[in-house]
Formats: sequence, structure tokens, C-alpha cells
Amino acid sequence: MARNRSRTALLAALTVTALSASAFLVYGWQSVPVKEDPLVRMPGTQPDNGVSLEAPGRCLKCHAGFNAEVEPGFNWKGSMTAQSARDFLYWSCLTVAAQDSIWAVGTPNATDICLRCHFPKGWLEGRSDPTNGSAMAGADYDGVQCDFCHRMYEPFYQDAWMGEREGSDWVGDWDETNASATPSQPAADETHAADRTQASSILEFNGQPFFANDRPPTSYTEAGSGQYYVSGNAAKRASFADAAARHQMLHSRFHKSKYMCGTCHDVSNPVLDNWARTGPIR
Repeated sequence: MARNRSRTALLAALTVTALSASAFLVYGWQSVPVKEDPLVRMPGTQPDNGVSLEAPGRCLKCHAGFNAEVEPGFNWKGSMTAQSARDFLYWSCLTVAAQDSIWAVGTPNATDICLRCHFPKGWLEGRSDPTNGSAMAGADYDGVQCDFCHRMYEPFYQDAWMGEREGSDWVGDWDETNASATPSQPAADETHAADRTQASSILEFNGQPFFANDRPPTSYTEAGSGQYYVSGNAAKRASFADAAARHQMLHSRFHKSKYMCGTCHDVSNPVLDNWARTGPIR
């Protein structure tokens, strides 16, 4: 009996020791500012680019309140995009991802990639550090909101403008017939010029221009995993060249493309791959 008690006490002591060691491994990490973390930073518009998004309440003044069956506002409110920052499952996954990131690379910064797409307003406006989302506030919790999607532009804007991004199928689209009072090609030309202006503010990690001759580096082949490019110009981009509104608009072929959705929905977290290339930060 005494031997059993001793064995039980020993097992209990070993369990406590193991749990203590585990807790140290999980929580014994040192903070690295996200903007200085090479494992996290990816191409695209950065928080220091000065882009600030309008809260959706302003958009809903015109795009809601007239027909709940078809209006953008009502349908957006009930969508997963509107709830992307409030979804309880997202927060559970964020917690697990942070713990995994601490274990793998020594910081929770991998979850900055999660915040990019679930909190685009807060991320662009510099509230993603710490990466547990605790600095997010107000309209940040409106998730993937109107102004974010309608200010995105295509990093491969030259190919999209020339009709080479997804092939030339778009020329048969009804809104590309040039039969309306607002022909699509001149509208696309205006957007191409705006894209070029916005692209000039995108820099490589070493501070050099990311775009040359209207194209990103040849080694850059995709803009998924939250590598979004968001215009500092408040003009709203969408696919119809002949739309009318009180605000400035730009005709965007990108907004008819699978690549726009793939910006966030074609996703993998690059932190472990970057870590394999550069080594851990501890």
C-alpha cells in the first residue's frame, strides 16, 4: 500500500512538472513587433501605407433600407463576411493558431495573417498588434465590409487590363459590349491609370519599388493568403461600367475575377514556410 502511495505521489509530481514545463514552452515567449517580423510580413498594402476605410454605416445609407430581398445592405449584414470578426469559431481557431505559432516560431505572430482577412479595417489602420485582436475596436468588428472589397485592386493589373489574366472570356460579358452610354474599355483605361498610381506606393521589404513596368516581380505569381492591395483613393471599384452613384466609381474587371475572392479564400499561413527558410525568432 505504501509503495502504491509512493508511486502515485511520484506520478503526480511528474505530471505537475510536465505541465509546468509545457506551460513554460507555450507561454515563455518574447514579443516581436509585427512590422519587424520577417516571418509575417507579406507583399501588399501595409498598415503604414496610410489607408483608412469608411465604416459600413455610410454605405448602408444608400445601399440598404429599400428591399431586404435584393439590397446589398441587408444581405451583407447576415453574411459570414459581416460576421468574420465576431464568429466564435474564428476566435477559437485564432487561439489555437497563436499557441501553435508560439510553439513553432517563438511568437504568436502567425495570427497576424488571420487578422488581415477577418479584421481588414483594423489591420490596415494598424491595430493588429498584439495579434490576439485585443486592439481592435468599433467598426473593425464589422469584418469584411463594403469599403474594403470595393477599394481592392489587382496587383496583376496590367494583365487584367489586357485581358490576359483569366483568358479573354470576359470580352463576351454583357457589361463588356460597349453598347451602353459608358463603354467599358474607356472605363477600364481609367481604372488602369488609377491602379498604376496606387501600385507606385507598394514597396519591397528593403524599401525599393515592388512594381516595375506595371508588373510585380517575375517570382511573384499569386496574391492569396491575405496579400491584398487596397487603394488609398476612396473611389469604389466594381464590375459594372455603366453604374451610377453619388460617389466616385471605377470599373474593375478584377471584381469579376476568381482572383479577387482568392485573395482571402485561397489561404495558407506562410509563417512555417518562412521559418523553414530563415530559422526561428526566439
